[in-house]
Amino acid sequence: MASNSFEMNAPSYLSQPNGLSNAFAKGLADAKDAKSNERVSGKILTVDIPVDVRYAITKNFYTSVGVSYVGVLDQERATIYETNNTEYKQKSTEKNVDDKGVNGFVNFSVGRKQKVGKLSISVEPYYKIPVGGLRSSDLNYSNGGVKIITSF
Repeated sequence: MASNSFEMNAPSYLSQPNGLSNAFAKGLADAKDAKSNERVSGKILTVDIPVDVRYAITKNFYTSVGVSYVGVLDQERATIYETNNTEYKQKSTEKNVDDKGVNGFVNFSVGRKQKVGKLSISVEPYYKIPVGGLRSSDLNYSNGGVKIITSF
């Protein structure tokens, strides 16, 4: 007596987490196994409230030191795997920074103020060192730049 067998396969997107295609999921698994190049990408949106004290060294030169409170509004973290010239990005539920704790910076700067007619222009290079939850993160949030300030 002959037996009939019937096999039904579910669509591949139903069997993968988050609706990933088989090719993408396999590629991600291969990239994780190969670990040819793995990095973490983090992005945070903050409000920075600085309180600084300025000391005039001369008439035109000054230095400034202070602290900034940082409120974390939004954050995103992902691990990026790269293998065979293909990148796979996997978002994480892990946070970059504890948004319930104290986060901030210690601010350092020096500046030069120059009068131009009735206007004063200051050029002030600065550097900010993270403290609190920003410092204990595995990502480096130290930053610097140049402030250009006009006053009249």
